[in-house]
Amino acid sequence: MSKLQEKYGDSGFSVLAVNGYDEPRDRVKSFVEQQKLKQPVLLMGRTIARNLYQVGGFPSSFWIDHEGKIVHKEVGFSPDAFPAMEARVKRMLAAAKSQAVEGVGK
Repeated sequence: MSKLQEKYGDSGFSVLAVNGYDEPRDRVKSFVEQQKLKQPVLLMGRTIARNLYQVGGFPSSFWIDHEGKIVHKEVGFSPDAFPAMEARVKRMLAAAKSQAVEGVGK
């Protein structure tokens, strides 16, 4: 996910990581530094994920479009899935750009 953030961040794509175990801030900060994560990491993920989004497994990915709608959800991660994830990012960015162009002058 960090690779996608680095590659498409300037185009409007953002990754937010959520710590899924309600760990203390210092422990999460240490992990972020160790893994050299570039994206923001939100805390209290277990509580929020379970209560608001019914997340039952980690990692879970929610793909949220430019209108704030969840357009895709997946549980688990495999490096082999990167090409499909990158294609999804490209489609989402194209859709956002297309809609922005259509809205010009309205």
